[in-house]
Amino acid sequence: MMKARDADEKAAVALESLAENIQKELKTMQTRLFDKAKAFRAERSHTHILFCLKQSRPTQDIQSG
Repeated sequence: MMKARDADEKAAVALESLAENIQKELKTMQTRLFDKAKAFRAERSHTHILFCLKQSRPTQDIQSG
């Protein structure tokens, strides 16, 4: 039985193909974790400075300097 740490799925794997399946699953896991990390970063990144400033100060303060 094989289970990835980042997924809830389990799979029965024959002992003869265990090494091949582990390599395949590690590549798949790396892709899933990388995509999850990119999405996490994108949700929490602000690329426009005025957006960040508007969050901390009223609009009239930004316009006046």
